[in-house]
Amino acid sequence: MQVAGGGVGRVGPPNSANSERVKPLRGGRWRWWPLLILWMVVIFVFSHQPKGAIPVFGVWDLLVKKGSHMAAYAVLAWLAYRAAGEGRWAAVWAVVFSVAYAISDEYHQSFVPDRNGTALDVFIDSIGAVMGTALARYRGQFRWGRTKLPGRRLPRDV
Repeated sequence: MQVAGGGVGRVGPPNSANSERVKPLRGGRWRWWPLLILWMVVIFVFSHQPKGAIPVFGVWDLLVKKGSHMAAYAVLAWLAYRAAGEGRWAAVWAVVFSVAYAISDEYHQSFVPDRNGTALDVFIDSIGAVMGTALARYRGQFRWGRTKLPGRRLPRDV
């Protein structure tokens, strides 16, 4: 798609404020989509288990189960961010996509025997989605305790 400014898939001239929009699939971004879909299937399969099939972890039960909710949606959002590209709009898309999937997953759980969907689980999933997106977006910003400033390169390790 050729648009104003000569860029492919961009609106406006190159290096404009609009250059952070989600870009079309280029390079190796397509490889993240099968992983994203596979992870969605994994979440669906685990959420489809009846209550009796879910192990009990004793005093750690609540922490393990809610922590796994958060971790699963952090991974989902990270994969969604990588599949969408990089930048601010990819991050927004990854969080919105993950929260929408969390809502649909909790709705799905309401049909599983002895399970119910809760708003608390959606909230916990949303926290995980934001954390996963933040980790994916800012993964290269810090290196060995030194902040990488915009427009400056870090000195090479000798």
